[in-house]
Amino acid sequence: MLSLVALVLAPGLAQEAVLQVPFAYSQDDLGNQEAAMTYFETRYYNNENRWSLGQKDLADAVAMARLAFQEQSLALGAAQVLYLYAWFTRAGDIMRDNIVLSAQLFEISINYAGCSRDLPTEYWLQLGCDIRFGQPAILYAWLQETEPSGSAVTSIYRERATQLLEYLKTVPRFADAGKTWTSPWDMNFNQLRYPDIPAKPIWNASKVPLAVFLEENYGTFRSELEGIINAVDVEDGYEAIRRADVSVESLSTPGGWDAIRIVRYGNWNEAFCSFAPKTCALLKTRKELVNCPYVNTNYYKLFP
Repeated sequence: MLSLVALVLAPGLAQEAVLQVPFAYSQDDLGNQEAAMTYFETRYYNNENRWSLGQKDLADAVAMARLAFQEQSLALGAAQVLYLYAWFTRAGDIMRDNIVLSAQLFEISINYAGCSRDLPTEYWLQLGCDIRFGQPAILYAWLQETEPSGSAVTSIYRERATQLLEYLKTVPRFADAGKTWTSPWDMNFNQLRYPDIPAKPIWNASKVPLAVFLEENYGTFRSELEGIINAVDVEDGYEAIRRADVSVESLSTPGGWDAIRIVRYGNWNEAFCSFAPKTCALLKTRKELVNCPYVNTNYYKLFP
């Protein structure tokens, strides 16, 4: 098991934590993660039509993170909340301290869960050990690269990223995939979950069944999307659907991306499907979408 050393405490952690969590929790950190995500997701995808948590919810998330250093069953959930929903202020500024906290808490969750290269693969996956290692490795790599020149903590971030990556490479299920990992940036989420499947930046579409399907039905998808964008009964059909579903893209700069959910976690956006029935009918034929409980399918809009 990886030893946790040289953690870089974010400012304010010495202060007394607010011993209050806005949801019920237990010693099951995976259950706590689900509860935390459920609670804060509804506040991130909010009716205020803003791309971030509000001030009170952000304070609650940070307080939970600080408490998680004592109540470590909260570490995984707090790390995920900070990673997904607490990067940016509503003015678009990066909240760097939250990223440091998130990386630290992902690390703490490794030991809390008992993640070890000696675990059977099924148990490793059941505990989410790939995420507990992979996410902080990537976060520390980003922190190291973006730390101001001459900072004393740059080398610590680099060390943490390297140690996490090197440990992952000793896990038997990554014996082959790990040969190409020279930095955390060489990993990706799909490779962590499916290490035996080739990972590359550009694929020949003819080799990927879902890509072939999308290309074959491009005309239908485009026609219905244009119908939404150019709807005559509303000023902006795309925005009307987005607001109704309060969808935004997490990890994007506030105001940078918009998203319309088509299906999330098995729940179809009926508002979208009423505008684009052929699109939804086609997508519902794909086993990649209907048989995976954690898949998201969205339309994205990038602003200049």
